[in-house]
Amino acid sequence: MRRLVRLAAFQSLALLVCLASGSSGETCPRSQGGNFVSYVVVPELANGSLVLKVGLTFKLDKSSDVDLVLPSEWQGATELYKHVSGIRVSPQGTSMRDSGNPARRHLSFDRGKPVHVEYTFEQGELAQGSQVFFGPVLNAKFFVLTGRNFLVYPDIPEHERLPVSFEWKDFPSGWALADSLGVNQPCQETQSLLTLSNGLFVGGDFRLKNVLVAGQPVYIAVRGDWPFSDEHFADLAAKVLSAEREFWNDRNVPYYLVALMPMDAPSGEYAGTAVEDGFLMLMSRGTQLGLDVQFLLAHEMFHTWNPAQLGEVGPEDPVYWFSEGFTDYYARLLLLRSSLIAPQEYLKEVNRVYSEYMASPARNYDKQLVQSQYFANPAAQRLPYLQGSLLALKWNALIGDHSAKRQSLDDAMRTLRRKAQGSEQTLTDRSLVTFLAGFTGPEAATDIRNYVVLGQTLPLPPNALGGCISIAKKPFYTFDSGFNIEALYRDGRIRDVKEGSEAFRAGLRDGQTVVQSTAIDPNDADHAIEMTVLDSGLPKRVRYLPHGTQSEVDQYEIQAGSNTQQCPNTVLR
Repeated sequence: MRRLVRLAAFQSLALLVCLASGSSGETCPRSQGGNFVSYVVVPELANGSLVLKVGLTFKLDKSSDVDLVLPSEWQGATELYKHVSGIRVSPQGTSMRDSGNPARRHLSFDRGKPVHVEYTFEQGELAQGSQVFFGPVLNAKFFVLTGRNFLVYPDIPEHERLPVSFEWKDFPSGWALADSLGVNQPCQETQSLLTLSNGLFVGGDFRLKNVLVAGQPVYIAVRGDWPFSDEHFADLAAKVLSAEREFWNDRNVPYYLVALMPMDAPSGEYAGTAVEDGFLMLMSRGTQLGLDVQFLLAHEMFHTWNPAQLGEVGPEDPVYWFSEGFTDYYARLLLLRSSLIAPQEYLKEVNRVYSEYMASPARNYDKQLVQSQYFANPAAQRLPYLQGSLLALKWNALIGDHSAKRQSLDDAMRTLRRKAQGSEQTLTDRSLVTFLAGFTGPEAATDIRNYVVLGQTLPLPPNALGGCISIAKKPFYTFDSGFNIEALYRDGRIRDVKEGSEAFRAGLRDGQTVVQSTAIDPNDADHAIEMTVLDSGLPKRVRYLPHGTQSEVDQYEIQAGSNTQQCPNTVLR
């Protein structure tokens, strides 16, 4: 594949003297006229813990009152306002009162006068039942925060253009600092509040790397020990990002940050979330840089464009089949196109998606049921990912048929982005199928109604992978771990082993302590579970395939004797 992006050599980043000096120095310059928002963040180390003293100053020329927005919910973490304390407002004439919502305060002030807000942010305890992966982390060695879980800000339109500044002040000597605005920069500026509220902020004992993609910096912040080098991870991240920027023809991006840190989970587990101009990646110690990690990188990076640069997504119609399902589709496809995975791996992944879809207990949920259970039922949450990935596969082939192979879904996606750059647009089922009808014809609207809105079963799209690829019935197993996975994650012990299951046959028994485990993928019954457990105090190695009930499912296969390099119109080249 012809590569248009050159990857530069890695360089270590030197810490700026002003960050390591331990003195406040000069404050960042602030807007002298008009509206502005400004932050100053100062750490305090006491009794082995770290708290942040945050100063917020803003001026709104046309307002004399505004709601103050506190952290609330983000990526499963709830009641984040409990981490905020000691809110004080000034100058004289400024007042603050409760709004009836614990995540908001109401401020009144003199019109056109600067308002100053001070508060303390500390680790505290996450609310009971919260997802801890992306909650705030703040301790004496490092911190990992996002704008949504630690910033307090005035309730103004986040896209509104106005001067916004952010200052790190008096941080411990030798700490690395990186966020969605820059690396090791005490004074930072941007032009909208959204960059901060959607931003990522990390600091402490992170190791920083810099690699250039098409001449633009990509910063990698890593902490923890891994079975791969920081350079290897940075190289992978840069290759994935370069493939996606090449796809969108969007290479002139001035800044991007990827932060990697360990999480407490069985080996091979990982999680990630996109942020403004970057993303945060968590992995259990010992995780290798395999296909799963490559896919997570590709998926989260693709969110830089879908839906962020394609239009607004409303809470009433979140179009997850598009924002998540199409992102899944392109994450796999761009890994193939960049030669990070082989054609056979791509084919296996597509087959796995359809097998997972057919085995899903939510497969025939209608859209209303999916949305009502999206945050409570993992199967309901997963369904739009599968539906959208399969619809993208189908429509790509359909667009090729309609255009005599002159166009593909790629052209539709790029056209949608150009359209969004020209005028604001909202992404809904109706607006998307209306747009896509120009490429697919009326079939896109029919498919959305049948397979997404009504929840009918979507057949495996024939001819979607091009020539030499046919469909055949293959044996399929539902996933059955044979024991309580939640108990394993909770206390590292084996519980509720099913007698007669593959786990039981392999030697798992109630009460065994798990010393080491590979990742457990509940979406893939052919991904072996391997563990070392303590059985009567002695280590015991266990390996088995988590096979449950058997059935048959349609799958793609390469026709016997075919060479995919010579097959017409195949995506597997």
